[in-house]
Amino acid sequence: MFAAAILWAFYIVYTKTLFDKYDLLTLLTGLFVAGVIVQIPLTLISQGITHAPITITPMGIFVTIATAIVCIIVGQFGYVFAIGHLSPTVVSAFENVLPVTTVILSIIIFGKMLTGVQVIGAVLIMAAVTMIAIKSE
Repeated sequence: MFAAAILWAFYIVYTKTLFDKYDLLTLLTGLFVAGVIVQIPLTLISQGITHAPITITPMGIFVTIATAIVCIIVGQFGYVFAIGHLSPTVVSAFENVLPVTTVILSIIIFGKMLTGVQVIGAVLIMAAVTMIAIKSE
C-alpha cells in the first residue's frame, strides 16, 4: 500500500510537469496507452494465477465501454486538467472527497445508511480539504 501511495504521488507530480509540455488530449492519450501496455500483461498473469475463465458477454462489453467513457475518460480529463491548473497538494487533498462522494451516491442510489463513525469521518475529510483549499489561496 505504501508503494502505491508513493507511485500515485509520483504520478501527480510527473503529470504536472508533462502538462506544461503537452496539450491535454496528447497527455491523456499517452497516459491511457501507457496504462493499457502495463495492464495487459498484469491481467494475463492474474488470469493464469487464478485460473479464472474469461467470459465475454454483450453486457460486459457495454459496461466496460460505459465505464471507460464516463468514469475514466471524463474523470481523468478533469483530474489532469486540475493538476495542470492547481498545485499537486490541492489536487491530492481533493482526492479525499471521492469516498464522501461515493457514500452520498450510495445513499441516493441504493438507500444505504451511514453510521455515526462514517458521518464523523466525512465531516473530518471535508473540513481538512476546506482548510487546505483556503490555505492555498
